[in-house]
Amino acid sequence: MTVLQGPLADRDAWSAIGECPIEKTMTVAGQKSAMLIMREAYYGTTRFDDFAKRVGLTKAATSARLSELVGAGLLEKRPYREIGQRERQEYVLTQAGVDFMPVVWSMFGAPPRLSGEA
Repeated sequence: MTVLQGPLADRDAWSAIGECPIEKTMTVAGQKSAMLIMREAYYGTTRFDDFAKRVGLTKAATSARLSELVGAGLLEKRPYREIGQRERQEYVLTQAGVDFMPVVWSMFGAPPRLSGEA
């Protein structure tokens, strides 16, 4: 057990509510749909419609989760445009998102192997 020292020792004098990194992470990552979107991003999904289809979410729920994950710094939006189409956004893991994935895998066991991995 960790014993707090200094100004943190008096637990009644301060609160971590709303400031704790664990709380902030679980606010976003504690949602099943957020973890499923992270899984899909890890495996290369980048397009909004593909996230919705592969995770089984409504467009509204997909939009909300993607926005939360972008806000948390785990995903970033990048513009892309297909020939003859309007500009759209794709979603890719940030370095923080990549670094977060071992935490996810450790909670649920090792990640499935991709074809071609040893």
